[in-house]
Amino acid sequence: MKLYTHFLQLLISIVVVGIVLASIVFIGMGLYIMFHSFLLLFNPAHRQEAMLALLESVDVFLIALVFLVLAIGLVQLFLGKSIAGMQEHTAWLRFDDFTELKLVLWKTILTTMLIAFFVELYKNRQHPGPELLLFPGSILLISLSLFLLKQKHHHSSRKEMG
Repeated sequence: MKLYTHFLQLLISIVVVGIVLASIVFIGMGLYIMFHSFLLLFNPAHRQEAMLALLESVDVFLIALVFLVLAIGLVQLFLGKSIAGMQEHTAWLRFDDFTELKLVLWKTILTTMLIAFFVELYKNRQHPGPELLLFPGSILLISLSLFLLKQKHHHSSRKEMG
């Protein structure tokens, strides 16, 4: 049984390293887009393009944040809180179960989708099509599922206490 536990910890560690590397790649992409947009800001003819690039960089940084939160959550849930070093840090990065991790990830993904929607809306402001309704529809469905999951989690945690 101990061998199985060590194998699982090794597997989770490899997954976490991959997720952190993906996050670093997204941070690098976000920095590249951001610095490129700063260069565009100096040219008055490209100010609109620069603002759009800044929004896109925020979107990429939020995707990196999703990956980082997932990595921190996996470390805490499967490898132990002492390894993650989360005793003194912010409360929103402490996960006691998988549902709490899912809730934080969903909130981060919703924020990312909202910014991506505004970027697409700005890009297609001259000729908006019905496909733009897919973003708000997806955001609505994920928000509804987040609400239902919160209700279920709140109800089950109250049931355990009482």
